[in-house]
Amino acid sequence: MEKNNWKNHVLFFCGLFLLLSTGCIRVEYTGKTLQALPEDARIAVLYNSAKLPLPPDKLEKVGSLSATASTASNTVNDMRNRIIECARSHGAN
Repeated sequence: MEKNNWKNHVLFFCGLFLLLSTGCIRVEYTGKTLQALPEDARIAVLYNSAKLPLPPDKLEKVGSLSATASTASNTVNDMRNRIIECARSHGAN
């Protein structure tokens, strides 16, 4: 009976770990931290530098951001929202 109880605990914690690890979106930011932007400020998310509104020499890079997540439990929109949240908190747009 105790052997079964031990197996149930291991299965529970393995399941919990999988649930927590697949539902997370990991966002990493490196760079300057400026004053956070207000909640109503528009944040532009560009997926490639060719879509920058100005030539690169006219812009100041303040940081770099990367996001990773399991696609099984997160949508592109979920990731985009986390990217915006992180950029806003660092004052980046």
